[in-house]
Amino acid sequence: MILRFAVSNFRSFRKKAELITLAAKSRELAGNTALVKPNLRVVKSAVIYGANAAGKSNFMRAIWSLYRLVNDSAAFPVGEMIPQYEPFAFDAATNKAPTEFEIDFIAPDGFQYQYVVHFTKKEVHYESLHCYYTSQRSKLFVRENSKAIDFGDYYRGEQKAVVRSLSENQLLLSKSALFNIESLIVPWRFFRDQLAVLPPSADERWMRAETAKFLYSHPNDQLRQSLRTLIQIFDTGVEDFRIVESKEDQIPFPDWADSRLRKEVLERLKYDFKVKHRTNESSVEESQTWLDSEDQSSGTKNLFAIGGLVLATLFSGGVLVLDEFEKNLHPKVSRYLVGMFHDERFNPKNAQLIFATHDATLLDGDLLRRDQIWFAEKDEFGDSTLYSMSDFQGIRKDIPFDKWYLADKFGATPIINDLDLILEFENHEN
Repeated sequence: MILRFAVSNFRSFRKKAELITLAAKSRELAGNTALVKPNLRVVKSAVIYGANAAGKSNFMRAIWSLYRLVNDSAAFPVGEMIPQYEPFAFDAATNKAPTEFEIDFIAPDGFQYQYVVHFTKKEVHYESLHCYYTSQRSKLFVRENSKAIDFGDYYRGEQKAVVRSLSENQLLLSKSALFNIESLIVPWRFFRDQLAVLPPSADERWMRAETAKFLYSHPNDQLRQSLRTLIQIFDTGVEDFRIVESKEDQIPFPDWADSRLRKEVLERLKYDFKVKHRTNESSVEESQTWLDSEDQSSGTKNLFAIGGLVLATLFSGGVLVLDEFEKNLHPKVSRYLVGMFHDERFNPKNAQLIFATHDATLLDGDLLRRDQIWFAEKDEFGDSTLYSMSDFQGIRKDIPFDKWYLADKFGATPIINDLDLILEFENHEN
């Protein structure tokens, strides 16, 4: 589980912004929290609200960027730019300064880790990893000035060879897999196996392909049956599904797409669904009841995509990070999927959901605790901030969270000043 994620100097976040999932001392909705260690209780889901362009997607993108950096940087060629470097652009002091990511998490071994990285366009300036093997924080390594590494007493594994092979644009944590470093491989596996993040730019086709790919590479009959049942209980008319491999002629490439781009896109969208619909006509041939996923409604396609990712996360006990969670889903469906993370029958492994949405119907004290609700807001200079409903004093559980939010009592809603538009229409009519 993610305990804390912080970012600074990344896209619209100039100053440090952090999301904390440690549960407040409250007895409300106890099923929404998990005791992951003695005296350490964490919420099983966290949601971010905000106006368009307020920073919600940028915060989601920051988590995705760290996820990709840890998984990919070991293969970066020497001198290559770090693609995740996207500093705050509207300040001369920040547009060449390091982007900073910090994450505290529980790894598959049950221990708490803290990982920090600072980097610029071509260089990692700082990187550190600490672990709480006891109540005290223990150093695994601290890296400064690109390659000067101070290994802690708890570090186990190769040192000299790692330092020699490490380029300025690569993370030591990423290299740990190549050298099978005993004390780093578990936290690295958190990023590889436990963290599921899709970039905010991912459309429904991409998400659907990721779900299909996961089901294809993890032939878990129970997971597949659970997805069938999930699709069926929402009365979609779908009776069954199967995973199919996409062909190049099924993807609408633009005329200018070269062979390299076509190969990359085809690899990303390699798998998809075919679905079988119920019919009361006995004369209908079996082949006619199996339809391409593109022939389904947007809601059904997104239910496959998001529902599949939700179930896969619940089965693995990992962390799912999604932007625009409600995309083309009925509010009742979105509410049900979020609620699955709070229900021990569905979530015995303490999987976690972190998402951004505009769906105000989820702002309900019967579904979410105040410490699960966060808001993103941007000032007049383009700088985003993040804050929690828990920061507001005197907010009771029984108030209508959604109505208060839409009434702008928490901020983070769009300010619509339509005077210029009205005057423009009036002048046009005259």
